[in-house]
Amino acid sequence: MSIVLFEKVLVLLDSIQERVEQIDKAKSFVELDVIFEELGNVANAIKSVQGVQKLLGLSSTSAGAERLQTSIAGMVNEKVLEKNFDTFRQEFLEWAEVIRNYCKSKLQVPELSHFPESDRILIGMLTDTVESSPLKIACAYVAFYENADFFYFTPNDIDYERRLIAGLFYQNNEWIPQLVRYPDVIYDRLRLRGFDVAARVYDEFAGTPFTNERPGNSMSKLEAYDKLLATGQFDHVIIPYERATSLDVIIDYLERYKMIILKPEIGSFGKQVFFITETDDNQFFIAERGNNQKMSHENLMKFLSNVVGNGHFIVQKYIMTRTRESKPFDIRVHLMKNGLDEWSIVILYPRIGIHFAVISSTGDGGYLGGWPGFIKRNFPECNFAEIDEEIRSLCLNIAKTFESLCDERVNEIALDIAIDRNLNLYLIELNANMPGMIYYEFDVARHAIPYATFLAKSKT
Repeated sequence: MSIVLFEKVLVLLDSIQERVEQIDKAKSFVELDVIFEELGNVANAIKSVQGVQKLLGLSSTSAGAERLQTSIAGMVNEKVLEKNFDTFRQEFLEWAEVIRNYCKSKLQVPELSHFPESDRILIGMLTDTVESSPLKIACAYVAFYENADFFYFTPNDIDYERRLIAGLFYQNNEWIPQLVRYPDVIYDRLRLRGFDVAARVYDEFAGTPFTNERPGNSMSKLEAYDKLLATGQFDHVIIPYERATSLDVIIDYLERYKMIILKPEIGSFGKQVFFITETDDNQFFIAERGNNQKMSHENLMKFLSNVVGNGHFIVQKYIMTRTRESKPFDIRVHLMKNGLDEWSIVILYPRIGIHFAVISSTGDGGYLGGWPGFIKRNFPECNFAEIDEEIRSLCLNIAKTFESLCDERVNEIALDIAIDRNLNLYLIELNANMPGMIYYEFDVARHAIPYATFLAKSKT
């Protein structure tokens, strides 16, 4: 097992604690500028620890790191420093102790037994956490029936010197750690390719097939739209869009389409997605998740200037998609490569929101529906078989085309599709990073494991 990261974190924690103790001793007689500079160094060091907590398998302490940094930012003058430093020091010591004990426990792991060699394909899932999950269990079951061996591991489980991994194997309804050779193929659920923090992992397995080879940074919505639009095949389904390079661009879209969406170029989960329209009284209505407000043209310009000034945004025509109860909805279509190296639809389901214009996650009150029943209830006049065939054919065509436009291997995408009252289909978004899954992990495993097996056999 690789111990370098745990050792480095322990050294860093000791260094931070030493700085904190020095500040505690010196804060009453050293110049405040020096103290505040040292506090800034402490904050940066805490942020460094926070940055690798995911790789450590200890994400639960991240909130504590944020509180500590907030506390430091709040100690802005001598009185506040004197009043709050002792509390900050105690909270830091408690936070550091949790991480320190965890790292020490990882350095004391006993030698594991070796997983027996066999001629079956060995599939390793690269992930960011040691905790079990429904997907991992589903993959273990599917691998068994595919006559393959499956385990999962994190970057910290790799012994680079001996070319072994401390992998977790599902046996008798529990995960058993065993030392195992490098896998024949890797199912990448870490998705940090291109990030310095995980560079060694991807370099080490450069000769091993990965189910996905795309860089881990979130793909720009603009990039996805541009790629598909350039083919000329999807002009009828791609909603008019443009990068919001100025307020004039946004206002122009508002005047042309009356209702628009303003959203970040990269990932959002429904956050900072603004619906904007002009009302009959020459005011402007803006909705962002559960926050609705009206404002004058002058205030709208100030609002937009502030929003666009804090990031890169896309402005897009708003497609009215409503249930019979006037709730916003879209159709999520999750596609993956299967064991024949062909695109296949994993699942297709409607997502219904609770806010005015943006789809909500289930954790935020949104909910999922059944596809046939949803269509028959909300579009009773339509032929379900026809709309079902149309949306499936469109999504498979988009997946195949998008793959052909990428330089790296792509095995999974999710599409969000809008259906207006005239049953026209529109592509809202393409997610090629790591689409989430809720309640259908086994369906994902039934695609991921056979595809991984196909890659391993292809290389052989």
